[in-house]
Amino acid sequence: MKTLSIGIPAYNEEKNIGLLIETLLKQKLDDIKLLKITVISDCSTDKTDRTVNSSTDLRVNLVKNIERKGKAFSLDRLFSISEADVVVIIDADTVIKDTNFLQKLVSPILNKGADLTAAQIEELPSRSFVGQILDASMKFKKNIYYKYKNGQNVYTCCGRARAFSKKLYKSIKFGKKFTSSEDAYSYIYCNINKFTYYPVVLAKIYYKLPQSLPDHISQSMRFFNSKNELTDNIDDNILKTEYYLPTSLIVGSFLKILTKYPIILFYIPILVLSSLQSKFDRSSNTPWEVAISSKNI
Repeated sequence: MKTLSIGIPAYNEEKNIGLLIETLLKQKLDDIKLLKITVISDCSTDKTDRTVNSSTDLRVNLVKNIERKGKAFSLDRLFSISEADVVVIIDADTVIKDTNFLQKLVSPILNKGADLTAAQIEELPSRSFVGQILDASMKFKKNIYYKYKNGQNVYTCCGRARAFSKKLYKSIKFGKKFTSSEDAYSYIYCNINKFTYYPVVLAKIYYKLPQSLPDHISQSMRFFNSKNELTDNIDDNILKTEYYLPTSLIVGSFLKILTKYPIILFYIPILVLSSLQSKFDRSSNTPWEVAISSKNI
């Protein structure tokens, strides 16, 4: 039987890490065996480490970075210590509602020859005005991303939940070049090196959007900085191809969402503000961008 390991990079995730581990241990797996769940704590200062260590399941273990290194470093470390046939990486601030989530996420690797899969992200309900604007913006974006090339594009390869074949995770390395862009880079690396990517729309992972403008701008810096990282390290022609989206699809999707969620109009100035902020701040080496309001899930 094929084997599975789960890696959870975490920094100050005491509010959710216990529930996430409990949920993962209750997952139903048909043709793959869960070997272990490894939480890599990036110098957490809250009760994250204590919560992980309190688990009585021997498959749950904690690995601590001796200094803050960020998610990309933690992924490299997870891959280096893993030997399972499949490694699933899950963000610590996410919610899983489906007991078959893991089986759905790894199935294309087990049965269709895929090397990388990504779950479809779903937003938990927002209460704040900013959060509701961002909810509408995500409906707009996902309407584009999953239609374009049937989801076979860089935009659907979200880092919140992915599965890697052993062949891929033993080959890829993020290092210091891709600290903010590790999710996009994993997709591009697949394409360049003839690995196979598969977006799994039936495997849904839930998360909370930032509920304040400062938190959103802080989180947006990761996206803008990720493109800067990729530009610095990957051929421009490759990036233009990977990030291309048809104008007709963008306009059509915006008009469709506008009729249902007119609040999306407020997203335009937010996008402009975030973009302008990124022009003055190219510091992509921050170990971990934390949007506090997105942690209250």
